[in-house]
Amino acid sequence: MIDFQAERLRRLPQRPGEIWQGGITRLPIWVREDQGGLIEPVRSWAAGWVSLETRAVCLSEAHTESEGQFEVILDTLVDLAYNRELAGYRPGKVQVCDAALAEYLRGRLKDTGITVELRDKLFLLDRTLADAAEESRSQYPMPCGPMDTEGVTVEMMRAYAAAAAEFYRARPWELLANDDLIVLESPAVEPGLQHVSVLGARGEIIGLGFHQSRADFEWFAANPGPEWMMYGRHWLLRFGPSTSISFGDVDLWERYDLPVAGPDAYPFAVCYETKSPYHRPGPKELAHFEGFMRALAQSTEQEFDSGRWRKQVDTFEDPMDFVFTLPDVLAPEEPRDPALPLASPLVMDRIAAHMERAMEGKDFKSREEYEAFIQGNFIGKRIEDFVPETSLEEAQDIVFRAYSVKGRKQIHMARKALQVDPNCADAYILLAERTPARDKQLEYYTQALRAAERTLAPEIFETEAGHFWEVVQTRPYVRARFRLAECLNKMSRLQEAAEHFRDLLRLNPDDEQGARFWFWPCLLRLGKDQEVERLLKQNKGDRGGCTWDYTRALLTFRQKGDTVTARRHLDQAIQNNPICAEYLTNGKVFPKPTADGRSLFYNDEAAFCAEVLAGAWHETAGAAEWLDEIIGWSAEPEPEEEG
Repeated sequence: MIDFQAERLRRLPQRPGEIWQGGITRLPIWVREDQGGLIEPVRSWAAGWVSLETRAVCLSEAHTESEGQFEVILDTLVDLAYNRELAGYRPGKVQVCDAALAEYLRGRLKDTGITVELRDKLFLLDRTLADAAEESRSQYPMPCGPMDTEGVTVEMMRAYAAAAAEFYRARPWELLANDDLIVLESPAVEPGLQHVSVLGARGEIIGLGFHQSRADFEWFAANPGPEWMMYGRHWLLRFGPSTSISFGDVDLWERYDLPVAGPDAYPFAVCYETKSPYHRPGPKELAHFEGFMRALAQSTEQEFDSGRWRKQVDTFEDPMDFVFTLPDVLAPEEPRDPALPLASPLVMDRIAAHMERAMEGKDFKSREEYEAFIQGNFIGKRIEDFVPETSLEEAQDIVFRAYSVKGRKQIHMARKALQVDPNCADAYILLAERTPARDKQLEYYTQALRAAERTLAPEIFETEAGHFWEVVQTRPYVRARFRLAECLNKMSRLQEAAEHFRDLLRLNPDDEQGARFWFWPCLLRLGKDQEVERLLKQNKGDRGGCTWDYTRALLTFRQKGDTVTARRHLDQAIQNNPICAEYLTNGKVFPKPTADGRSLFYNDEAAFCAEVLAGAWHETAGAAEWLDEIIGWSAEPEPEEEG
């Protein structure tokens, strides 16, 4: 059988002294492909050859399938040979560094006069094909690779990668939140590496954020979006999938099999500066990041609670001694802070409890007498003037003041409140708010509900049913049960969540906390469409609200399909709040807020509606496609940037 590629090469003149190097290069392009029913990103590759004498380069088209690479390499060799601008002849020798490829080419080229040589390394090919691969894209979206920084070696990167894997497995973001400022007392470092926050507690970027000063950190804590990196100089060390790091990093991890904690745990360190786009860490920064991650990974919750601790760890070069402080934990607690936050959920409870106690047994003869009493005892008073009179009120007062402090100090104060009175449900709620671990949240909310139940007489659930929130003593119970139901719903324990929401609405039909907005989507996911229909009719006063509108539209689609009525209901929902439709079509990945003048509340209402409805919407067969078809936004091309 004739080997047509070999025959084509034999027809060309030969330059016996010329050597070509060939192989495979990974392209800086991710392609989304169907992998067994799942759409996954796949890294493209291409075959390439370079002439050692002329430096002529020939690169094949991009491929994603793993089979057939040797055939593509041979085809590309023939393409270079027949390209009269680059060659127009066959070489005397080709060099490759893959033994199986060398054997394959020897078999295919045995009658062409081309010698095949196996080499350990092809330096010219590696560099030339890497440059050609980068030029194959009009834009290169990622910063340079780690090895492009002077002095960085593979072994440095291996030690850094191992420390990053240790840090990721330790999950310190479950103990330290974004508002926990870590100040590094030792070793001495540049100011931009001394103030650090652990990222990940809020479910966003996981990693470490480095700040120039405490003021810089406080601005970040108040503005947790990406804007904090836009000004000044900021190091960011984040974790993500291989598609979120530079291709230089990807190649390094794959070529040298560097350690990684999981598919979403590739570390990526970069420094952003106002005057330049970015730069990667050099040997000094790599050593610091390695030691810092190891030291923090080996730190315990007890050490975090101490506010100041020391860790000595081994690094690639030398042992390093770290001394950390959490200044907010070390700050003395003021007995009664004069600037208590009005946003605390306990503010109105405190006022209402004191009003109830002050008016107990009073028999006002006239409205004027009642108003005079209120004026003399409450008007003009500060919240701090209402001193707690029971152990439970004292514990609630500690939790109340905890909302005016930052970071892990809140946990300390919640624990202190439980020492004062173990029946303080709001202390457990605060502890739940401070942990990102869903199972731990569930444990705290369950404890909060049990604590609240212990403070209430059994008969109150019958005598006060229907206006539960109006009784000040029951509010911790309502708060705890609502947050427990919300947590169960997010964990997809829908039947349990629905039972809590249903009973909350029985006890407190005025529903100041908005339990109904969680309840309707929960029932849809349970297939209880008729109950949802009945509840929507009972709550017609919510018509025009985002959650009512989109719930009705989805319910109509589930009951009737893509009908005129269903479309009318969806059109009304989109007209009242189009941002929610944008959120729902993106699933849980909410798009950036628009800049067309829509109010913050308008956008927040849409985000909440999409959060509670996303599960029901995407679990309803055809609903997502229906919404996408109605709005038509997904088919619109992205606007081109001017200039």
